[in-house]
Amino acid sequence: MKNLIEKYESLGFVLTLKNEPMIIGCCMKKASKARFPKALFNYRFKSVERMIEFCNEWIEKVEKNIKAENERKALKKEAQKNMNHNFEVGSIFYNSWGYEQTNISFYQVVEVKSKSIMIQKIAKSFVEGSEGFMCANVKPVENAFIGEPILKKVILSVGYNGNIGYHIKAEHGCFVEYKNQESGVYSSWYA
Repeated sequence: MKNLIEKYESLGFVLTLKNEPMIIGCCMKKASKARFPKALFNYRFKSVERMIEFCNEWIEKVEKNIKAENERKALKKEAQKNMNHNFEVGSIFYNSWGYEQTNISFYQVVEVKSKSIMIQKIAKSFVEGSEGFMCANVKPVENAFIGEPILKKVILSVGYNGNIGYHIKAEHGCFVEYKNQESGVYSSWYA
């Protein structure tokens, strides 16, 4: 049991094992900022063997998660060195945001850099035949620029499955690439 307790301590946890009057295993974070730290587990077991088996399984899962997270961070660090986003000049993105209505703004890429892109807002038009009560589908009007260009940082993300993705952060909602949809994008408003 001493080896098990030391293993927990090496990963930043405090493991307390009791077998009198009941068989109890309790684990907490070693350095918690909470005034009254919450136990990660605090279970009563039927036997000491089952308690040790559970504690070994639990710490193995933690070690597996730590290893996977370290691999993901290393992959992200390597990908950032060789940033290879596929944004091109002329690509169109839309920003969809709103609470009780769906606001759509279109942006066109006007300049591409290694770790950022320059986008500029463009006009939009209604898709014919899509109008409803305070709603319609909208599509971008290419090269109909509005306002000044905006510099946006390209954000790299690595999924837990190892897939690398690039996206652009928006002030509200999210940026999505517009793929020349004939039907346009749904938009709604209030009077």
